[in-house]
Amino acid sequence: MRSRRLLTLILAASFLSPACRTAAGPALPEPGPAPQYGPARELARILDPRIDESSGLTASVRYRDAFWTHNDSGDSARVFLIDRRGRTLGVVRLEGVTAFDWEDIASYRAAGEGWILVADVGDNSRRRETGVLHLLREPVIRVPGEGEEAPILEVEPDLEIRFRYEDGPRDCEAVAVDATESAIYLLSKELVACRVYSLPVPPPGSAGPHVARFVAEIRLPYPNAMDISPDGRRAVVLTYGDAHEFTRAEGEPWARAFSRAPRVIKAPVRPQGEAICYGPDGRTLYLTSENAHQPLWEIPVVE
Repeated sequence: MRSRRLLTLILAASFLSPACRTAAGPALPEPGPAPQYGPARELARILDPRIDESSGLTASVRYRDAFWTHNDSGDSARVFLIDRRGRTLGVVRLEGVTAFDWEDIASYRAAGEGWILVADVGDNSRRRETGVLHLLREPVIRVPGEGEEAPILEVEPDLEIRFRYEDGPRDCEAVAVDATESAIYLLSKELVACRVYSLPVPPPGSAGPHVARFVAEIRLPYPNAMDISPDGRRAVVLTYGDAHEFTRAEGEPWARAFSRAPRVIKAPVRPQGEAICYGPDGRTLYLTSENAHQPLWEIPVVE
């Protein structure tokens, strides 16, 4: 949170070559060449003053060149659809939901539809016995024309996933979905030894709380966002400094991929950057930051 901003910015610069540990045995060789990234560029400023603590970001499945974002704790249960120009295209309020500490958001395609997962998993004091994940089909929005106000929709989530970690409460700000496995990955926020957990997407109507199982340990300073590419081959983890990308080979479990040290991707300087995602191409990266009217950043792939 804000009280730790200065400390985490200092620490982030000193952890550029993290080592990782996993319970899945020895690491495999690095799987093939990864995309080469160019310098970050500012696409636009987020225009909507209601978006003043962008704490999660994910690419829309339904709408081209659009992104879903939400505020950190303190806001109502709502998500915003924005475009590459920083314009708000729509606001979706989640019916019957209380936003306790929303920290990340993910999107993925399944059964021919786009899905959004909103992660209410923040727990600075590590006292929450269960976290909550809200899963909903990506809604249909009438995109406003120039000068028109963004529509506001009321949507009831399709599934509320209550879960607990197998080894007790954890603070978490980084959540991603691997659509190829239909699995949710959660990364605890620690000073050094951060723990990755896996939770299968439960079927509708299944009883909870479900149990998130330990997968691997990653040594990074205070990770605050994560995303997995649509093809399930890359995972990017953001800190208050730079981004860190893990790559896995075909058929390789994430436990082994997370056992290798990630490569560092230079991120732009942000006041409090807590959001990152892959674009629809599964390679280009996008970032936002807390505070009002912050930039939407793009880290492009250069061939």
